[in-house]
Amino acid sequence: MQHSNVKKNEKIRDLLKIQCCNTLKILTKLNQNDLNPNSRDCNFTRAKFDDQQKIAKLIEIDDALIDKTIHYFECAQNLKEKKNSAPNLIQVQMNVNQKQNNSRIFIKDFSKNNGPPFGGLKRKHPDSNTDSSQSSKRNFMFIAASNVKRPQIAYKIKVDNAYSTPFIPKLTKKPNAIVSLEESLKPLPQNELPSNLLTGYNYPKHCYRHPYQHEIENFTVPLEFFNKLEVELKPPSSIGEKQFKFINKRDDLCELIRELKNYKEIAIDLEHHSFRSYQGLTCLLQISTDDTDYIIDVFPLWNDMQMLNEIFTLPSILKVFHSSTFDIIWLQRDLGIYVVNMFDTWVAAKILDYQHLSLSSLVEHFCQFQMDKRFQLADWRIRPIPDEMLQYARCDTHFLLKLKQELLNASDETANLLRVAMERSQQMCLKRYEKKLPEINDHVHLI
Repeated sequence: MQHSNVKKNEKIRDLLKIQCCNTLKILTKLNQNDLNPNSRDCNFTRAKFDDQQKIAKLIEIDDALIDKTIHYFECAQNLKEKKNSAPNLIQVQMNVNQKQNNSRIFIKDFSKNNGPPFGGLKRKHPDSNTDSSQSSKRNFMFIAASNVKRPQIAYKIKVDNAYSTPFIPKLTKKPNAIVSLEESLKPLPQNELPSNLLTGYNYPKHCYRHPYQHEIENFTVPLEFFNKLEVELKPPSSIGEKQFKFINKRDDLCELIRELKNYKEIAIDLEHHSFRSYQGLTCLLQISTDDTDYIIDVFPLWNDMQMLNEIFTLPSILKVFHSSTFDIIWLQRDLGIYVVNMFDTWVAAKILDYQHLSLSSLVEHFCQFQMDKRFQLADWRIRPIPDEMLQYARCDTHFLLKLKQELLNASDETANLLRVAMERSQQMCLKRYEKKLPEINDHVHLI
């Protein structure tokens, strides 16, 4: 056994040496701006990079190499063989002091975190003043685990990374359809491909249209949507007051669909993971109504999530997102879910000319709550999901319906600004996921 470990360690050392040599070659070429497209050392074009482009490219390469190094060490420690062990959660926190221009990093066991209990929300008092010494400090936290089971393996999730085939919509049924599923999934000739693609691959000759393109383009926003509430809006309920349901079984998902049919609007968000993943992976789906916060563990329900199209494509139910650009794409790519009738609060706040557009800033402004963002960089593949992370995920949809109404009330008398926001939201629903094809300057093919 010991001899086997020695051999494994030697192999890892050899792999690291090769990576170091490749890195030095790339750095030298990049620094000299002498990147030859015909060279075997590098597939960059002979483009001239400015300093910012160099730094960005180096950061991408550095991140990928660090990830590979961690992977090698994990193999050496046989962490992948610990199939029955619970994830070993660690908390990495970086404290940045902008005034003193320095930072400190702390790493500790997440289970030994002695911080204040996580309630997800902190009430902000209108008369409270922020300490000026704190305004120059920023904290970043990353929650990870050294032995997280890869969902693709644990739940037998099929991933298609092939460059030779186009993305095929995952729909097996098309609820709320105007145009049939068969007609929607007819292949189309592929448009002319970009000239900067990496050579040596057979790229797809056809593609597929957006399955719900006709339904989205023919959707008309009901006039009552733009009505302002004459009565003063009530403050949002706290996390503890609102009902919570965690869904990871098919029967519960069916029950959720039945419950959502009783509402005219729902709030939606998702948690996505991209570290150590070529395309990334949707990990959680959050839905909130006026009465209940739902969190769906999508991994055990991966092939059943399409059932939510019964709600997500129903024109009579408004779907409220915040900054939905990537959410729309990830829902299509991973879960086969499409959206008809959507309102994006980020788009509305942008059109209404609010200075701070993040969800936490808008919630603080309209709801007088400070959202705890400690888990913004958490590894959402971790199972079982810690209670603190579940509370964080609830916050992302808990306030969205209240925020939507506040933005409606803040609009002009004719609501013309929000009509534009609604039109732009529908355009975002038309976004279609396509596989990213390798370009000449992609760092992935250099290491």
